[in-house]
Amino acid sequence: RVDGTIGADLDFMFDFLQYAHDNNHVYDSPIEQTWSRASSSALSPACDIDEEALFSWVRVGTVASASSAEGDLQKGFHRRLIKETATLREQHSALESLSTVTSEIATRYDALDLFKVTRHRLDAYRIFLADELEKLLMYRRTEDLGKDVTKYA
Repeated sequence: RVDGTIGADLDFMFDFLQYAHDNNHVYDSPIEQTWSRASSSALSPACDIDEEALFSWVRVGTVASASSAEGDLQKGFHRRLIKETATLREQHSALESLSTVTSEIATRYDALDLFKVTRHRLDAYRIFLADELEKLLMYRRTEDLGKDVTKYA
């Protein structure tokens, strides 16, 4: 969040660029900085009750590769970059984007895809609250105990 400290987001950019230079990191696409207003989504790092709040975003992108081997290398590079810049991000109160966190979780948990498919079948229009959906999933799991649940997904 860009608060009263004018230029704090630019300080982060300069520190990040200095880090990249010191560590000989070369990026295959531009490092972008954008700004946005507050989000009403509770999961967003830009969630704020103040609708006038301003958030600054820095995106270090890599060009997606058609080769799975190159894609794996890019993912590995990204994970290393996140670890190496943890202190820098902490100093500037910088957070990872929700899409990055979601994709990291998806790679760790195979069941996430099954959950998404099951959720879509039970709640295609996303009208249920999370606790209502959990009750449906728990009921279904109890009902299907001992059966192959993937055939229902």
